Amino acid sequence: MTQPRTSPLILNVDDDDAGRYALTRHLRLKGYLVVDAVNGREALAMAASEQPDLVLLDVDLPDLNGFEVCRLLKGHPVTAGIPILHVSASYLDDPSRVKGLNTGADGYLTEPVDPEVLHATIKAILRMKAAERAERLAAGQWQSTFDAIADGVAILDTQGIILRTNRAIGALVGQPHTELIGLPWSHVFPAEPACRVLDVMRQSGKREVVECSYNGKILRISCDPIWADANGDASVPAGCVTIASDITEWDKLQEMLRHSQKLEGIGLLAGGVAHDFNNLLTGILGNASLAMLDAPVSITGYLRNVVQASERAADLARQLLAYAGKGQFVICVTDVPALVRDLIPLIQAAIPRKVEIILDFERGVASVEADAAQLRQVVMNLVINGAESIADAAGTVRVSVRSAHLEAADIRRRYYAADQVESGHFVIIEVSDNGCGMDEATQLRIFDPFFTTKFLGRGLGLAAALGIVRQHRGGIRVESSPGYGTTFEMVIPASMATPAVIPPGDLSTGPAIPSAVLVVDDEEMIRALAKAALEKFGYRVITAQNGKECVDIFTQRPDDFSIVLLDLTMPVMDGEEALAHLRQLRPQAKVLVISGYDETDVMRRIGGLHISGFLQKPFSAGRLAQKIRGIVAEKTSSSKRR
Repeated sequence: MTQPRTSPLILNVDDDDAGRYALTRHLRLKGYLVVDAVNGREALAMAASEQPDLVLLDVDLPDLNGFEVCRLLKGHPVTAGIPILHVSASYLDDPSRVKGLNTGADGYLTEPVDPEVLHATIKAILRMKAAERAERLAAGQWQSTFDAIADGVAILDTQGIILRTNRAIGALVGQPHTELIGLPWSHVFPAEPACRVLDVMRQSGKREVVECSYNGKILRISCDPIWADANGDASVPAGCVTIASDITEWDKLQEMLRHSQKLEGIGLLAGGVAHDFNNLLTGILGNASLAMLDAPVSITGYLRNVVQASERAADLARQLLAYAGKGQFVICVTDVPALVRDLIPLIQAAIPRKVEIILDFERGVASVEADAAQLRQVVMNLVINGAESIADAAGTVRVSVRSAHLEAADIRRRYYAADQVESGHFVIIEVSDNGCGMDEATQLRIFDPFFTTKFLGRGLGLAAALGIVRQHRGGIRVESSPGYGTTFEMVIPASMATPAVIPPGDLSTGPAIPSAVLVVDDEEMIRALAKAALEKFGYRVITAQNGKECVDIFTQRPDDFSIVLLDLTMPVMDGEEALAHLRQLRPQAKVLVISGYDETDVMRRIGGLHISGFLQKPFSAGRLAQKIRGIVAEKTSSSKRR
């Protein structure tokens, strides 16, 4: 490693031995390090190898004159930065001085020269070169810092011409940043907001910020005025500093956050509506099922229709709870043609009247193991999308269901979300329309979250459909051409099981076990229903309208009740707090929790408190009696659960 110099090194070039010796001796006495060269070629070699801080160069040399040596030194990148001082005893005229300085020399002295003048000149040149090196170092450090900034930065003059840029701005526009220097800002960023920000900044005299689209990116461009001109006058605008930041991903994240917050708010609303809706349905379903016990045959059918409609509405409420994150999906054996057929009246109410829905079901189609609510959501979304693509014209949406044996490799090749499929028998659900169709670019994005072609769309329907199909270990694909309609085809593994059929309003409960039941609910209609239904089946019933009344009654008669029927959401004292009091009063007390929310959410709310069972609203009179009878009949040791 080269040791750092303690003093400046001077290369003394002169073919006159006596003169060279005298000058070298003088310089060494002044504290300089000195090396000698006797001709031009030797000077060139030593300058390259020694890298002196200064070259004292005679003009009249035997091989190359000093002017040529100076030109060669200044023209070579290794030696271009070395300062050169001509010292000549032969070329004394002004034209020679001019020539020497024009070839790159930093100074020109003629002999005889006073030693002190020579020393002062050397010091001045070295001082100037040191300042230049410091300036270059500072400029290099500044540029390195400038280039390290991730955002694109440009310095503009008062006319909007780019004076300086960093590497990041070149990356934003797709060309080397050095090529942008000298160009107008409006040529680099032609978007109208990006150009307007300069004018707005000039008028306001303060920072201005805009956002604009550029080459598929979203940019935030800020513009800050520079007030000090070259003379340091802070009252005169000297240009501005612009910073262009690529906020595309940040903007997407912000949009997703806003959408998430919106969905969270909608979810809370949906959960609250579903809970209240379930309370109302409990009164309808319960009373209708209770009325069927004593109703004449002539109206039993009507009551059964009420029960069926209530159960369908309860299914809708469960979907709302699931959307709100307060429910869980239940996989069961599902008859797809029956599911689609039941959906059609609801869909027809939501689509234009000119659109005809055609059903085409293959005979003997196998069932599937699926969450019926999720499957309805997918089918409804596809049919409504197809109808909306027809717009105001007359058209058709065809829904066909068939089954076939498919190979896993073929499904994975042709369908989206098919990473979990296995070869086997599948039910194929196809929804096709003769609407406007889609181009290839749209088809590539239709399953992306938040992508929509609808003016008021949320872009969630097909993205949700993709997730639902994947959860069911199936696949989905699309075929479409502009002007020729669209076909969606969904495949789901078939099941050999037969869908269970539960007769509506089944009130078979068996004989009641003589017991007293404490019914706790803030809804008077539910208290009345529970009391009437349980008394109908031989139970004694006491009611309370909130948790506090429940605790007061239970405190007075803790051993009188075989079971407590307890709602969770109540005023004064809610069900969780009441349950904690009941456990303190009688740890082995049997408690059946009822709620409009899902069991998963209820268990999360009550934490580690023991309950004997859960019954989700709405419920029929018979279902309530069955549940009560089952819990009361259990042995105490098996009547608790977490």
